[in-house]
Amino acid sequence: MATETLTEHSDILYQLEQLQIENDQLKGFIEIGKGIGFEHNFDRLFPIIMAQISRFLNAERSSLFLIDWEKGQLWSKFAEGLGACEVCLEIKMGLAGMAVLTGQTINVANAYENALFNQDIDKRYGFRTESLLAVPVTDSKGGWLGAVQFLNKKTGFFSKEDELFVQNEIDNLISRGFFLSPEKLSARQFIENIREEIGCTRGTIYILNHEKGSLESLYADGIERRSIILNINLGIAGHVAVTGKPVNIPDAYADPRFDRRTDDLTGFRTKCILCVPVKNQVGEVLGVIQAINKRAGQFTEQDMEILCSISSIISISLENAILINEQERQFRSILKVMAASIDAKDSLTAGHSEMVEKYSVAIGRELGFGENEMDILSVAALLHDYGKLGVDDHVLKKPGKLNSDEYHHIQKHVSITRKILEKMHFAKKYRNVPLIASSHHERLDGSGYACCTKSQEIPFMAKIIAVADVFEALTADRHYRNAMTPDQAFAILDQESECRLDPNIIAALKRYWIRHHPEDNICPS
Repeated sequence: MATETLTEHSDILYQLEQLQIENDQLKGFIEIGKGIGFEHNFDRLFPIIMAQISRFLNAERSSLFLIDWEKGQLWSKFAEGLGACEVCLEIKMGLAGMAVLTGQTINVANAYENALFNQDIDKRYGFRTESLLAVPVTDSKGGWLGAVQFLNKKTGFFSKEDELFVQNEIDNLISRGFFLSPEKLSARQFIENIREEIGCTRGTIYILNHEKGSLESLYADGIERRSIILNINLGIAGHVAVTGKPVNIPDAYADPRFDRRTDDLTGFRTKCILCVPVKNQVGEVLGVIQAINKRAGQFTEQDMEILCSISSIISISLENAILINEQERQFRSILKVMAASIDAKDSLTAGHSEMVEKYSVAIGRELGFGENEMDILSVAALLHDYGKLGVDDHVLKKPGKLNSDEYHHIQKHVSITRKILEKMHFAKKYRNVPLIASSHHERLDGSGYACCTKSQEIPFMAKIIAVADVFEALTADRHYRNAMTPDQAFAILDQESECRLDPNIIAALKRYWIRHHPEDNICPS
């Protein structure tokens, strides 16, 4: 009996020790989350995180190395104690490289006794490495990104618990998308992480629209395919957005601030809510994260701390998403102004560029273009006539037929378009816009201008813009004739098909027109 009691006592002590280790590790995670909560720049976050982990491990120095596979090297993203110096290691040399190549954690008590240890860095910077812990870092799909390295445990050597803590923390950061660029992070990823971290059944990320005084969901569990739009003067999420303070609601229906309408709409029953604001680096509220219904019991203060630490990382993604959206809006507004400047030369053709863009995008959608291709097509269509800024007004506005010199002059607008657009700095995906935009007068049989290219030589998007351009011109008033009916315009397009204009593109425009303008009684191809 005494032996059994002793064994039970030992088991209890072991379980208590394990609980203490887990509790210490959780505290470490939360402290790291708090430490990064006030920093919103990824490059500056790396040293903060590494320093926090290093402090928890009681290590003297820490480093983060990222792989350059082309050169077969590891480059320091951060190297504690070396200031702005970059450390470069051959991936096949040293213990950090071995951790990456094997995918295994390397833990050595005496580095100089290990044949794989590269002493050159110590010699170069006057440091003496004793104990060393190197942990490989992968992305969410298992691809190798690099390694983290900790040097000289102040109390001796790194333990198995230290290995576990570092690996868990790195896995935690990877699962949160920390090693991804902000634009690759998704609201869905964050909600999945939140569900796992704090054990809730549902979660939502809302973004605040100051102009409209509303919150709109970026992602909401259970209703992923449509957005939830909330008035910030109603509900728990609105209260948090307005006050900027987190709340823990144990009984949603007993709280007078709770708005039941989303539950009524979805048939879901909200029980308890944990809701925290997402703020930028100057403390402005960008949005709200809401966790709903703890799987076991009520949300705790620990859950609140974890959600607040996650919100700091989400804020980076939200800030970048807002910035990218603002840049896109600015880019689009500039395009609209450019298109309007063309139309301003002649009030009769005002709106031509936007109508050509509308028809081009409609054709692209009929042909199954993806969003990226549609975006490129849209930009090229808006700017297709930009070179008309260099065409004399008396030619553009001539009421009768152009003579040969005037026709030759107006043809120059496509080459002017290309020259102007090639001087613009477009993002990489738009690099073919100058060519596409300036090719909309090319024809399949080579009878177009300015390069007289044929069939397959003509960019496909330019063929789309060509059809849209002809259709818009035919169905609008011009100085030299009145607008045709859509039926008359399609008859002319059909005559141009095969030899000059792509028949598949004409058919796509016709399908779009029949669906959106059934009153015109257009005969399908």
